[in-house]
Amino acid sequence: MIRWSAKEIAVRLRELPMLRVLIPVAGGVIVSRFLALPELFLWAGVVVAGGCALWFRSSLYAVVALLLLGMGAASLHEEEVALPLGERLLVALRIEEEPRVRERYASASARVEAWCDATGQWHGSEKRLTLYADSTWVPRVGESLVAVGRIIPYSSKYPFYRSLQASRGYAGRIWVGESGLVERDTTQRFGWFAGLHQGAVERIERLGLSTENRALVEAMSLGERARLTPSLRDGYARSGTAHLLAVSGLHVGILFVAINLLLGGLPLLRGGHRLKNLLALLLVWGYALLCGASPSVLRAAWMCSALQVALALSLRYRGLNILFGVAVVMLLLEPMQLFDISFQLSFLAVAAILSWGIPLLGGLRSHLMRGFAALFLIGVVATLATAPLVAYRFGILSPIGLFINPVVIFLAQLIISLSLVWILLPFAFWQPLFAWAIEGLASLQNQIVEGVAALPYASFELHPSGLAVGLIYLLFALLTLLSWGFKVEKNEIFKKQNKSNTLSLETIDADEL
Repeated sequence: MIRWSAKEIAVRLRELPMLRVLIPVAGGVIVSRFLALPELFLWAGVVVAGGCALWFRSSLYAVVALLLLGMGAASLHEEEVALPLGERLLVALRIEEEPRVRERYASASARVEAWCDATGQWHGSEKRLTLYADSTWVPRVGESLVAVGRIIPYSSKYPFYRSLQASRGYAGRIWVGESGLVERDTTQRFGWFAGLHQGAVERIERLGLSTENRALVEAMSLGERARLTPSLRDGYARSGTAHLLAVSGLHVGILFVAINLLLGGLPLLRGGHRLKNLLALLLVWGYALLCGASPSVLRAAWMCSALQVALALSLRYRGLNILFGVAVVMLLLEPMQLFDISFQLSFLAVAAILSWGIPLLGGLRSHLMRGFAALFLIGVVATLATAPLVAYRFGILSPIGLFINPVVIFLAQLIISLSLVWILLPFAFWQPLFAWAIEGLASLQNQIVEGVAALPYASFELHPSGLAVGLIYLLFALLTLLSWGFKVEKNEIFKKQNKSNTLSLETIDADEL
């Protein structure tokens, strides 16, 4: 018997306390963009309002404290001396990524380690720049240089790109010719994370894949997108599968499920349950480090870690509550992520999968049926959830992505799994086998995407307003709340007979993973 009750919605909302934390914290980050207050005032306000919230048990004071906390976190990331724009400066840079080499120039992401003002005083900085080098020299990832150049803000003709780069800590772009190089240290020095990432990229290169397939494999497996050609990017964008070219929660989720399936036999051994969970955590975080510890990968790693711990302790948990908690921590550490499109898309995709994908899978008892259904639902649910935001940000909508995402996600899972096995175990005797398998799968995926992208109605331009997109997501939220009000009631005899076979619509049992 199915009944609907508003009390069920209230119960579900009470089990999501981190949602009540996330909303005011995110609101504080947004307010900080328009209202700058002294740091002392903000942190004093957090202490006073938080104390009042505890003393009076007041939700209003708690909201004020969290709002000020979001504003305070954002203020901590503001530099005391802003990096001057439009002026010729002496800057010390470190190249962070493999450059994209074109006919007349090369471009790469560079971090400003310090800059010198007109008085000769040096200032530290955490900003990034897009470095453009003329054809006389090519930067190398990991090298350091001191150069003279003018930092130009991103063009106002492309407001989305400008705001996106700002959310990722980029101040602007700088053009440096060979004559502008004051000092150059070509020794490639990498941080610990970057060194692991670069080593993994080099192992993929040892497979000897074709140029286009190597670019695809490096992008999907390690988040290295320097070699992606404009035509390849355009094909994936038109087919609605562009999310595969950037390592995100989807890729970490694929690895998370694969690890739990592969290690599923360990609990049969003495102490195997603890060993399984420990190995799963180590492998997930090892993958995050191989990908350079980017924010999207770290976010997904924290999410999967929380799920793994909950499975290990056999706790009933809410995936959404964990997602909201991870979002709060990430925003407090890097508040500007809130305005990053990758953060927004990852959050929406995971929230949709937890809200709709897992409950829809709950009615399937067969592991095989659930596996195939999951492959389809993950693609469909994630695509539907992110489509309005994609249309708003990029002006493109690809309905055909709903149909081919299950196929390409399956191929991506095979490619990523084989690539990671090769990275971890790069033995020469089976290099030809891995090269043949990965080359074939990557070629097949590219052919499918290119074929679909060539269809006349694969995608079309759509530019919804911000208000329209907001109303769509409000409708999504209301439908989700309404769905929580439905409850399946069973008599006690039926419950006892089927207790061992019942998968709760609200939790994932450890055995099911």
